[in-house]
Amino acid sequence: MEKKKMSIPVSVGIASTWFGMHCGSGFATGSQYAIYYSKYGWLALITPIITWLVLAVAFYFIFEYCRITKVSSYKDYASNVFIKKIGIVFIIAIDLWSLCAQIMGVSGILAGSGSLFEEYNVNYWIGVAAAGAIVLGMVVFGSRVMMRISTYLTVGLLVCITILGFVGLAQNWDNFVQVVANHENGGGTFLDALGSALTYSGVQIGSMFAVCSMAPELRNTKESAKTAFGGAFLNLIMLQILGLVMIANYPEINAETLPVLTALSAIGIPVLRILYAIMLFLALISTGAGCAFAIVTRFKGIIAKWFKCSETISGVIIALVMMAIGVFGSQFGLTAIFSTGYGYLSKMAWPLGILPAIIILPIRIYYLKKSGGKYDYPAKAERQ
Repeated sequence: MEKKKMSIPVSVGIASTWFGMHCGSGFATGSQYAIYYSKYGWLALITPIITWLVLAVAFYFIFEYCRITKVSSYKDYASNVFIKKIGIVFIIAIDLWSLCAQIMGVSGILAGSGSLFEEYNVNYWIGVAAAGAIVLGMVVFGSRVMMRISTYLTVGLLVCITILGFVGLAQNWDNFVQVVANHENGGGTFLDALGSALTYSGVQIGSMFAVCSMAPELRNTKESAKTAFGGAFLNLIMLQILGLVMIANYPEINAETLPVLTALSAIGIPVLRILYAIMLFLALISTGAGCAFAIVTRFKGIIAKWFKCSETISGVIIALVMMAIGVFGSQFGLTAIFSTGYGYLSKMAWPLGILPAIIILPIRIYYLKKSGGKYDYPAKAERQ
């Protein structure tokens, strides 16, 4: 009975961390929704379902594989999933992909935090420092603390997003009905919208590097499925609630750098701006912690060995270096990071993340379960 009680927070914590990574600066500002969904008008009501169905399936196999093998870093994941003779190629490629993705994530959260503080007449660098300090603390204290904090943050995010979504929809209900009834899509086809939704799947699969480190905490297949599909459903629902604001203000809002802030300003309710500011800052630090934690988990042992220091110190060093690089990256702006940067990363994500998860992992899991978790399928294939 005690074991069952302990397993529930792990599942919820992983889903919360996943949501926290998704609900970053691009999500909370509405920039990513505008880039990948609402530019196609009413089709934004449909295409996010495709994105998160793909991710739910991929994450289920990732969670289940990591649970069985106790793999907790993406280096071990790559070296175990892919055939040993070519595994090093995938490890290098995944390292580059992950580094770029996580650094862009950190760049986004620092840029967003600084800009958010400036909106309230506080110095940009104070916002950057505040976000960086909190992220650093979450990373240093490890995955369990990060899961616990992310769970608490998720509650606040859910409340804020729900309020913002429905109030924004109510304020512009007539325009929302017109967009949907007339099937306004800005000239884009369903295939265009589908391609954009699949691109967003590639953008979001990068979260696997943070959450797979927590997956060994899951107890059974049922929990893997519950965490994957429950987490995907949570992300989808919250994305769509926030998206209601975007569709209700279509098409003008798509041209804004901070679409949700623009919508809230138009509503003219000061308390909602405060709620938005709180939501955005919580979203930023959740994303930043997830990004930094993935890289720290991968490299802290190597750095500790090189500099003959503890893994805690090496983790701090890695996080600080990421923050420094993130400050530089933030100068390019949110739109460039989300549209151009993540667009390129998505092209890498499908062959490195999504396709291996839904094609290779089911085979690996089958053989592992058949042999009680001791059968090394790639190794046997090589011996033959």
